Amino acid sequence: MTRPVPNTNSPLVDKNGKIINPWNIWFQQFSQQAPKVVTINVATSPYKANNFGTVIISGTVVKLTRGLVTITFGTVANLMMPVSIGDIVSWTTASSVQFWET
Repeated sequence: MTRPVPNTNSPLVDKNGKIINPWNIWFQQFSQQAPKVVTINVATSPYKANNFGTVIISGTVVKLTRGLVTITFGTVANLMMPVSIGDIVSWTTASSVQFWET
């Protein structure tokens, strides 16, 4: 996940010369391991998220269920859908489904 640049009017370092926290967090994204991407078997619909992340899907009649609410997207090509733990993503047919863990 790319983090937004901190306020560019804020100082980069404190009075002791240490990088302040918003900038430190922003710089860390360039040195951390890339998020894990898992390919989901297209025959496993529905998929229940066990971690926070993003589902990347190309398919037909894609649905996201969060609690008691279901959203139907219809036919999609490369939809990037943020999911929370417990969300359920389903599809009738799909050419590819991936989960990008954050």
